[in-house]
Amino acid sequence: MEEKLWVLKTVHNDDRALQTVDDYNDKIDEYYNYDSKVANSKNIKPNDYAILINKTKILGFLKINSINEVEAQKVIRYCAECGSSTIDKRTKLKPTYRCNKGHTFNIPEEKTINVKKFNAQYKNNFIPYKLNKVGLSDLRPFYKKNYNQNMSMQALDIDALRLFSEIKDKLLLKNTAYALPPYEGSKWNEPEGEYHKTEEDERESVLRQIKARRGQQKFRDDLRKCYGDRCMVTGCEILDILEAAHIIPYRGKNDNHPSNGLLLRADVHTLFDLDLLGINPEDLTIHVNRIAESQYGIFNNEKLLVKTRKPNKKALIQRWINFNKKIKY
Repeated sequence: MEEKLWVLKTVHNDDRALQTVDDYNDKIDEYYNYDSKVANSKNIKPNDYAILINKTKILGFLKINSINEVEAQKVIRYCAECGSSTIDKRTKLKPTYRCNKGHTFNIPEEKTINVKKFNAQYKNNFIPYKLNKVGLSDLRPFYKKNYNQNMSMQALDIDALRLFSEIKDKLLLKNTAYALPPYEGSKWNEPEGEYHKTEEDERESVLRQIKARRGQQKFRDDLRKCYGDRCMVTGCEILDILEAAHIIPYRGKNDNHPSNGLLLRADVHTLFDLDLLGINPEDLTIHVNRIAESQYGIFNNEKLLVKTRKPNKKALIQRWINFNKKIKY
């Protein structure tokens, strides 16, 4: 499944010029509220990413955990003359209100309508943006449709996260096996036996092992050219932990063809090698063996991250057979 990114605008009632509806009472670091009359309300789904903004700056980044839905009623305010619900409240001029068609009036008309109210939850998946190096105007080139200042929820190209590379990595890592378990207790328990430091410097050997694990350099470079500099399962863009994985295990130089490879994060590479993670050759959906599901289940039924070029189908079929055999054990 393609990663989706949204801009979600939250505006406190005291700061709102648009007086069409009442404040949605968002809690910035936990949830975002909207209803079925808001554009894109049906398109936002759990596991989507979002950049939360207000009228002047970027507030933070989030990944939606769940969306609650209830039937409710909503008061709409509108211009009696033309019916427009795009209304500005004027602080210095009279009459107080002006619609986007130019009509002015002291009190807008009101009506109550039935709606579905949505509550997008992202508690523990919110990262505040404190650097303020990137502004709202920097996001403009990434809007999938023309930017509209009156829309609260708009789609962005996922590449917009490249403006915040450190944030994207943190956001992804919060949802993977890299997330550390909570610290419990203060007692320091060491394994039995006495530790003695290694006298011989083995760091060069370790580096050689890491380089070997990344795969033959040309093979890895070819995979990067084909599929981009990101893990094809998780989307991780930390190059130092991305490895060249063979679909059909290496037996000779012909197996280093890029169509027989995947660029994977180190831990995902291990899962793939153990056939604990499989890729359906028909639709390129990712499947995780139940043994690893507690930590990697978020990738179940997601699509392999490819654009125009795809891995060799015959190679994927063979590995898919191996994956399904593994499930039986």
